[in-house]
Amino acid sequence: MKVVFLAGDWIALHLPDEIHAAFPNAQIVNMGGATEASVYSNFYVVQNVEPHWASIPYGKPIPN
Repeated sequence: MKVVFLAGDWIALHLPDEIHAAFPNAQIVNMGGATEASVYSNFYVVQNVEPHWASIPYGKPIPN
């Protein structure tokens, strides 16, 4: 697996580690928007998880 897209208002901090345990080279991207199932308007590439976060960040607007 090359890329894993996550979506939602709250993503558990342990999830990226679990994904990397199964797919060590996968890039993880959190996507979000008004309706995560059909319209994405922002993204965050997960590289490091900070312990003080409540969840994986929602990210920044997608260009264009």
